[in-house]
Amino acid sequence: MSGLAANAGASMDDLRNGGHVAFVGAGAIGCYVGGRMALAGIDVTLIDPWGEHVDTIRRDGVTLSGTQGEANVRVHALHVHEVQRLIEKPIDVAFVTVKSYDTEWSTLLVRDYLATSGFAVSLQNGINEERIARHLGWGRTLGCIASTIGVSLVGPGHAVRHYQPGGATRSSASARSTGASRRARGRWPRCCARWTAAR
Repeated sequence: MSGLAANAGASMDDLRNGGHVAFVGAGAIGCYVGGRMALAGIDVTLIDPWGEHVDTIRRDGVTLSGTQGEANVRVHALHVHEVQRLIEKPIDVAFVTVKSYDTEWSTLLVRDYLATSGFAVSLQNGINEERIARHLGWGRTLGCIASTIGVSLVGPGHAVRHYQPGGATRSSASARSTGASRRARGRWPRCCARWTAAR
């Protein structure tokens, strides 16, 4: 096993052993990657403004289909107006998975609910780290480019993956600033490739 794979595995174990991950925006990427992480035993919360979507996830779970097979998983879901509940269980990793123009309000929505050592990861179609860092600082901000995943939301609570993971280009994560925390620059960002591969 490569060092990268070993570090990613260790981080997944860290999350399985009590870490809390939130996806701010449960659209196609947030719903699919969050659902796959939940299937891997990670404590995931999906946050979204689409009421019917959140209600469906609460009632029926997240349905995943496509090239990686069929699955259904129970995932905690919150309406946007319910995020104050996160005070009871702070977020270790907040994935920002909204459209670029929604980045700043989404970051502010969860800023006060990050754990002391928590940080945010931009998993978006765009380079939005600067917008996130404006509110969290560079020490708590990471970027992740999911270049080999194609998913769509086909209905409330149902995400579909359209092609196989992998290929010549891999998903990657990086911290732009040397001021990024050791934890944020360390093994955690390496997990993005494994998470988005969603085996």
